[in-house]
Amino acid sequence: AAISKPLKAALYGDFLEGHTRELILEDVTLDAFDVMMRSAYHLEPELTPRRALYAFTAARLYMIDDLQKYCLGYLQHTENLDCTTSLQLLTESLKFSLDLPLEIRHLFCRKILAGSSCVIESPFFLESHSSIIASLIKLDEFYVYEERLWDRLMEWSAAAVQKPELLGPFADVTSYAAQKRAKSTTHDNSIGPSEVALQEAVFRLMLPHIRFTQLSKHFFIDKVRKHLDREQSDAVMDYFLVGRHPQGVFPKARFSLQCLQQHGRGGELLMHRMNKVTGGIGESQYILDMGGRVEVTAVCVDFCLPGRGESLTWLVSVAGTKSEKNTVEQGRGGRSTIRVLFENVCSELILEFSSRSDFFVQSIYVHGKRMFPELERANEVVRQLSQDIFATPVNNKIDSSQRSSHAVV
Repeated sequence: AAISKPLKAALYGDFLEGHTRELILEDVTLDAFDVMMRSAYHLEPELTPRRALYAFTAARLYMIDDLQKYCLGYLQHTENLDCTTSLQLLTESLKFSLDLPLEIRHLFCRKILAGSSCVIESPFFLESHSSIIASLIKLDEFYVYEERLWDRLMEWSAAAVQKPELLGPFADVTSYAAQKRAKSTTHDNSIGPSEVALQEAVFRLMLPHIRFTQLSKHFFIDKVRKHLDREQSDAVMDYFLVGRHPQGVFPKARFSLQCLQQHGRGGELLMHRMNKVTGGIGESQYILDMGGRVEVTAVCVDFCLPGRGESLTWLVSVAGTKSEKNTVEQGRGGRSTIRVLFENVCSELILEFSSRSDFFVQSIYVHGKRMFPELERANEVVRQLSQDIFATPVNNKIDSSQRSSHAVV
């Protein structure tokens, strides 16, 4: 209650919880609750990527602004977030309908694409949500060996039919009339005929995104051909025998987004410091020329306010898109930071200020990445992947084993 206005209102107001002194937080995991309690008592939160993700969503739900910012900063800068952890957390966010900000969605997608080969070898791949699988396999930029991808998709489909919460957009495939040339995708005798049929139906939905011409002819004949209809099979065989490119079948190999691997989150860190800013006391707007195209991630301002108790409110805008406002109350001066993530890169940045009195901006720091064509293309792929993955909402709730049963004051 000390760090959250909604929790304080529930426990000390006229609600039932105010009389029972017991509040059940159904949408808060045990890890998130532990982080919240540690934060309330000013203890080390002992964050991991998973604890930070769940604590962030809980902090946003219960309006704990400082904890929300702290967890977001941790996720953006921790070295403990690799491609497989990103895959796991992205799946959990879909299963439990976690409301992730764009920058975290993009961060997870960027990590996954940068480590594509490691992703499909990870045990978490077999537990991934189908929205992620379906979105990845259709990308030319999902750089994996096609034969290995085929084998792992076979394993994933066998696992997914036994875990309906993973099926997502494939869940509506409840029946399948076997094609004449189709056979079961598994030799696992532990699942029944209905599960085998569902697995085959799910797997066939992924076939349009397989680059058949990137398989070896022996692999295709031994493992793949039996899952295609006669027309598709004959078209691919024509390619192997006489080099004729089949219509409707992907002819080119997947490729790597090298710039994501080289630059991690998408580019070089830009520190744009302005000790002499155009304008003076009381100025309400600053226009910054970035000297090229930049993806801005944060803006810091050093300022002075003349009187104690005065406040300064400011925001950042790019091409008409504005950030959230940041209000600071300071006696003589200080530093204020706004973290931003605009969908488009910019060459010009506008800072807008409002104050109850005169103020003076001493310097402005802009953090971001210089853009070049390959990097802009990579960022667009990341944005599209994120959009595709979260296109279909998932309404699952947090599993009861993950909840904090109740908090008693």
